[in-house]
Amino acid sequence: KKVVPCVLRFVRSAESLPDLTVSLSAVQAFRKCQQQYFYRYVERLKRKDKAPAPELGIILHDYLACYYKWLQADVPAIEAHQTGLLKISADYMPEIKRFARVAKRVGQHDLASELLEIPGKASRIAERYYLARGQFDAERYKILYVEQELRWQIRKSLRSDGRLDLVTRDNETGRIHLWDHKSTGNVPDEGYRM
Repeated sequence: KKVVPCVLRFVRSAESLPDLTVSLSAVQAFRKCQQQYFYRYVERLKRKDKAPAPELGIILHDYLACYYKWLQADVPAIEAHQTGLLKISADYMPEIKRFARVAKRVGQHDLASELLEIPGKASRIAERYYLARGQFDAERYKILYVEQELRWQIRKSLRSDGRLDLVTRDNETGRIHLWDHKSTGNVPDEGYRM
């Protein structure tokens, strides 16, 4: 009973605010740590160092976007895959080498080694993805959109922005599929993955 009046006050006051845009990432950051939210979304500060696990996910996401964009342009799957692999090396290797040199200079040799392993690890994962999924996807799905922006108007002055990694049509069933790629150390169970 005590929460409802607070929520209603927020909704009423949100109507008087200027247009506000929220994203799922911003809400999750706020729930995790309000200070982190403030630094990232209000002050727009960015980390100067690179953490190996998130960086690997970013590179893999970039590979997948490249791969599916080339498939959308009717490029054969093997060529789209090879182009994605080249993108990993060209776009990320120089920056990762630079961060690894800095890590070595400050005595973080383990971090430097981890950073230098990222492009090779990303290439191996991309290769496995292509062999296990990518070839199949090229035959099974028509690629409709890659990195598609979504906007939901929640209230008059409140909007949520998001992005779908991929939108496809199944060539066999005609169904539309919305894809959101995630990288993780452990594959979640089927119920979570949907």
